Amino acid sequence: MASPGTHRKASFGDVLDEHEACESLGGLVDTRRLAEMLAYPSANALRHAHRRGRLPVPLFHIAGRKGLFARLSDVEILLREGLQQAHPPAPNGASTPEQVS
Repeated sequence: MASPGTHRKASFGDVLDEHEACESLGGLVDTRRLAEMLAYPSANALRHAHRRGRLPVPLFHIAGRKGLFARLSDVEILLREGLQQAHPPAPNGASTPEQVS
């Protein structure tokens, strides 16, 4: 694992481990993983955004668990909506700009 303050590219194994962890929690992600998914510089920055009411995904506590969590389904919806806004469908069903005349 990378030391605090350093970033490394996630390997395929890391992604599988994260997926398994999310599945074992019933589709939940913790603030560390959520910060990575939403491109926050750190989990602390994400928590600050949450306290200020600027986080686009609801967070909640789980009895007997430390920290805050988000539903993976909420994150998926947010990311899908953001992707659609950033890359709207091309007219006439064209999938790439080269196909649009």
